[in-house]
Amino acid sequence: MPVKYELNNLLDIVGHNENLSIIERDSRSLGYALGLNMLKILIERGEFVWLVLFEPLSVFRTNLKTVGLHLEELLQRGNFYIFDIYGSVAKIKRNLPHIYQVRGDITGIGFVVKYMEVASSALLETLRNLGVEEIKRVWTLGFLDSSIGRFFDNPVEIYKRMWLLKYSPRIRPPIKDIRSIIIYNSAEFPRLESFIYDISDYVLESFVVGEDELKHLIVVSKSKKPELDNLVLEYLFGGGENID
Repeated sequence: MPVKYELNNLLDIVGHNENLSIIERDSRSLGYALGLNMLKILIERGEFVWLVLFEPLSVFRTNLKTVGLHLEELLQRGNFYIFDIYGSVAKIKRNLPHIYQVRGDITGIGFVVKYMEVASSALLETLRNLGVEEIKRVWTLGFLDSSIGRFFDNPVEIYKRMWLLKYSPRIRPPIKDIRSIIIYNSAEFPRLESFIYDISDYVLESFVVGEDELKHLIVVSKSKKPELDNLVLEYLFGGGENID
């Protein structure tokens, strides 16, 4: 029998410098929506969020509304930042605060260096604006990281190097705790799954069961806490706005 689990509690299993991945096994399973609801909780808690976006900003803006969030309002806050990979590739200039991009050719391995420069610059700017020397905790979110396969010549290697930057001496000293959430669709880019699974402390796999009335289930397929391993959880969504 599936266990009913509060989303707040599910998010709280992620500890100091740990990584949580949500793997969609079925597009109807709404693993993406689960990630959006986690983002909403982090925003409501006042956490710092660095979001790596692989999809068009217009799509992300619409999806945010389904959980009652508005992009322009989020970007006015001092704790929400977007690294816009899609806009960088498509060379779409953004005129919104706290959205970062890289210029030039980003398909090769040189992208990682450019990403490091942008992340370091954004961190220094944030510390300066806050008038502090360090930030207690930052959450990094990767939305549908499987889309990386469409943008780069060697996507697996680039993704691995991007993750290693989490431990860079240019990033770590000012941030004591970097926790991460990855939302990944296994059907879109299967070559990335083994790496995502390996770097994750917790893996939630989302499924749907039933015909007329679907149930959304999560299987905890990897966990540092034995009591959660292989647990089957049922989750529900609510709130937000209706999107035509």
